[in-house]
Amino acid sequence: MEKKLISAVIISTLILIIWSGATKKYYPVENKVVTSKNTAVQSPRPTINTPRPEININELSAFNNDYFTAYFIEKDAAIWEIVFKKYKDSGLNFKHAFFLGDNGLAFKKSTVTQHSIAFTAADKEKRIDKIFKFDPKNYALNVEIVVENISVNPIEFRIPLILGEFTISNDNQGRFDKLTISSQDKIKHLNLRKTATFHDISFISYGDRYFTVILGVPARLLKAQVNPVGQNSTEIALLDEKITLLPRQKEVLKYNTYIGPQDIKTIASVNKQWSAVINFGMFDFIAQLLLQMLEFFYHIGHNWGVAIILLSVAIYLILFPLSIKQLRSMKQMQELQPKIEELRKTYKDNPQRLNKEIMELYRRHKINPLGGCLPVLLQIPVFFALYQVLIRSVALKGAKFFWIQDLSLPDKIISLPGTYPLIGNSINILPILMSVSMFFQQKLSSATQMSSSSEQQKMMLILFPIIFVFIFYNMPAGLVLYWLVNNILMLVQQVRMNRINKTGTVS
Repeated sequence: MEKKLISAVIISTLILIIWSGATKKYYPVENKVVTSKNTAVQSPRPTINTPRPEININELSAFNNDYFTAYFIEKDAAIWEIVFKKYKDSGLNFKHAFFLGDNGLAFKKSTVTQHSIAFTAADKEKRIDKIFKFDPKNYALNVEIVVENISVNPIEFRIPLILGEFTISNDNQGRFDKLTISSQDKIKHLNLRKTATFHDISFISYGDRYFTVILGVPARLLKAQVNPVGQNSTEIALLDEKITLLPRQKEVLKYNTYIGPQDIKTIASVNKQWSAVINFGMFDFIAQLLLQMLEFFYHIGHNWGVAIILLSVAIYLILFPLSIKQLRSMKQMQELQPKIEELRKTYKDNPQRLNKEIMELYRRHKINPLGGCLPVLLQIPVFFALYQVLIRSVALKGAKFFWIQDLSLPDKIISLPGTYPLIGNSINILPILMSVSMFFQQKLSSATQMSSSSEQQKMMLILFPIIFVFIFYNMPAGLVLYWLVNNILMLVQQVRMNRINKTGTVS
């Protein structure tokens, strides 16, 4: 049984190593927007349009408010990029937003107010006014499109609205890109790399790691299309029904939009239903609960590092009865080791009988050999959910705690002159402290262990902390801080248990 347990631990460790290696390239990096005034950028080609010419940054019109700077392509009346001021000038990974398609019209900026910017274009048949109205209190944006028939004859037309063209990264940011569709009261989170068509939708959104654009869809919308453009880009287009206008008749299309951080309260302040775009994956329910607990503890400590420590203490107290059971189970199994060794010597040539006798020994002493694993198993969903919260919560972006400059990034105490295997280009102190706490915790828990199996335990005592250093080395500092605090609490409890056991009782 002991060999099987050790094998299971080793396999679990290997799974963690493989998972760490597979996700290492996705660990967070700064998501800053860099704009050069002398740079010419290629305007994306929406799949329903002809190729577009290059656009010089100097040709863009900037609109500023307290929340962001929006750069407009004037001739297309489209947003080229958004830069958020409150998040270290980070931007949403989309281009050419709210483009009306290749209709042969060239827009001109008509009016600019404190909270809006308008563009106008016209030909012999129609005049189109496009007004962007920014809410001064939040990240809401209302896009209004007014089409007027200026000819003497009825006209028919359809306006395809391009929500944007989104660049999907192949490296560290690509895993966070997602498309969210609300269709017939169902919320779907989809892959942006696949072509798809949707009907009867209430809203559609694109989100990257921290930010999102959400578009409320008019009821009469014909369909929404997701079209990959090349290898690493995807376009989201909305196709309205065909409209017939009589001479001098106007048609007004209104789109309610949110462009801002993926924060539940911030999004809900604009539209409660839209907060459903925030999804943390498999353990979303646990992640949402942890996020609420974090926010509660933040209001107590006014620091996200303090909030993580308080969260770790809270989870430890919740799991405390199981932790006590785990420690007792480990202690009882250690006390049985001499008898197990005698059985191994007696039945060394009969493995089946050996396993049967060991299980009978556990039964007589009312010990569940897997009972000590339950608290660890319960921690796994919390671990992965908290990982998602810390790596994707915009509230933790740039959050400081002592020497840690950003709790959503690995803590970096020293920068190295080069890049080295496993550790990269920095010295991160939290994973080292965590592994040290793990070493002492294991050492105390196996202090009374004896016999031949002690050699295996000595190897594990050294090997496990080393392995976990590299598993956690490039993980978000907030996650490592949580695990460090949890280890320290377990270490304190182990010390207490060992002192009690010296009196000859287990309590």
